[in-house]
Amino acid sequence: MISKVLRVRSEQTISLPLDYFIRHYTLNLLFVNQCESISAQAGTPLRTLIDSQIRDYIQAHGARENQILTQAMSSDTWRDTDFTPENNEILQQVLECGASNPPSWTQMSRIWAPISREGVKQKDSTDESRAPKEIRGASIGAETFLLPLSAITCLKGVSRFLRFICGIASKAPEVASYLISYLQLFDSRCRQLILGAGALPSAGLKNITATNLALAFQALSFISTLIPRICAFVGRHAPSGPTNEAINSRFEKVNHAFEKHKDAICRKLIEIMESRVVSYCKRAREIDWEGETAQDVRKYMVDLVGDTTRLYKAISKRMNKEVVLLIMESISTSYRDHLGKVFIEIVVKEESGRQCMVKDVEHLDGRLGKIPGFDGLGPYLMDIVKGKAI
Repeated sequence: MISKVLRVRSEQTISLPLDYFIRHYTLNLLFVNQCESISAQAGTPLRTLIDSQIRDYIQAHGARENQILTQAMSSDTWRDTDFTPENNEILQQVLECGASNPPSWTQMSRIWAPISREGVKQKDSTDESRAPKEIRGASIGAETFLLPLSAITCLKGVSRFLRFICGIASKAPEVASYLISYLQLFDSRCRQLILGAGALPSAGLKNITATNLALAFQALSFISTLIPRICAFVGRHAPSGPTNEAINSRFEKVNHAFEKHKDAICRKLIEIMESRVVSYCKRAREIDWEGETAQDVRKYMVDLVGDTTRLYKAISKRMNKEVVLLIMESISTSYRDHLGKVFIEIVVKEESGRQCMVKDVEHLDGRLGKIPGFDGLGPYLMDIVKGKAI
């Protein structure tokens, strides 16, 4: 009788919210265990049906989460998004789960406890002590991440996968496989949207800015920081042996892919500024230096300094100091090579022309000299300019 009821309601069952399905599964498992205990007979048909339903639900859950993530990322404008107290609560649970199961996750399989009703108004997350336009970041240890909506959506999806494993630990390897695919989707979709500029048509962005790139970098850094905790959690629930080792290996590959993606973003930021300095160097070559006024700064230098300052502000606000330093040092080296070559090759016939070049270098050093990695660029270029023969 129960088998017939479950079979008829299979379609509705795989559409249940996660909390309801876990209790549905737990209740059915308790029922079949009691039946077997009382009758001293194996309830193989019912167990087979229950197992079939959970496999279908795992697949459906993975598909739903992938769809939610894909839609959120496609519409994301890749701006700083406020990390609310509710988001922070989810984060703390994920951070905690590597060592122990959060109490709220274990309650899902307690069939005697009431399930929180959907649609109940959430507590107000407004913090009156903060500035009206202040964007809160996600803190892990001493590091704070300013995140786009995509990363927060991914965090929520990861949390639901982990809650699933906590509720039905016997299916940890199967759910973990879908979780790994989910993380791979986040990585690949992020690459398509930002490095591949897919966000231009999908979210209506005019161009991919340094801010967009920095936020993509932070999103990847944030999720990759969670992967060791996720892996530890899955390892506690999955059976030991080859299966567990295979899962760990797949998580390591995901983390490696994230790191390669982050490196590509850093290279992209450097390439953007290298292309800018090449363009501005062409404009510098076209200047009639003797016809310029020494009191003015040439537009090529004003634009280069402005672009560099904006990039530095965008990445220093969001990325950690070590990464920012590496990026800015590489950009400074590029400027040193290209501007140095141009200033060496430019021929000035009068002292007024050299003074114009001095003015440009002074402007660069005054505006960029305090940026990490740029302290030696101004003096290097000044030596070239002052050493030019007239």
